[in-house]
Amino acid sequence: MSASPGNIYLRAGAAEDQATIRRMILDEGLNPTYINWVNFLVAEEVTEAPAGGRRIVGIGQIKPYKDGGRELASIAVLPAYRSRGVAALIIQTLLAQERGPVYLMCGNTMPAYYRRFGFVEVDAAALPYTMRRLFCASRAAMRIMALLGVHHTLYAMRHAMHHGSP
Repeated sequence: MSASPGNIYLRAGAAEDQATIRRMILDEGLNPTYINWVNFLVAEEVTEAPAGGRRIVGIGQIKPYKDGGRELASIAVLPAYRSRGVAALIIQTLLAQERGPVYLMCGNTMPAYYRRFGFVEVDAAALPYTMRRLFCASRAAMRIMALLGVHHTLYAMRHAMHHGSP
């Protein structure tokens, strides 16, 4: 368990976290596929006695794909804990554990946030095969949504300074 802001600590996900992880992902409207507690890092608030207790306040994962692709995904923090550095700590910790390229897909408001961690925008062709298929399918769905007046943009990003090469 590693210390973070206030009484918030990071730890590896555990089997008993699966329901909370799923609920947080669904509450945020994130992609609910490939949700396996084994891949998750959780941020947990630990309160002092006399009440004492633990509460998961943030989550994130590196999704491993069968083709070797690795995706930073499922970053979620409870509203009351946002702007306290919880997501940043989760992201930095997950990236520090990686030894190869890490990719992500995000909506129109997020690229600037992820650039802070060394991510750069890439063309879909630069994504590993499975991620590229998901990205292209999502973009097609967004084009259909645009016909209905709902406009979103999807970005593909790659961690520019992963361990081992620039």
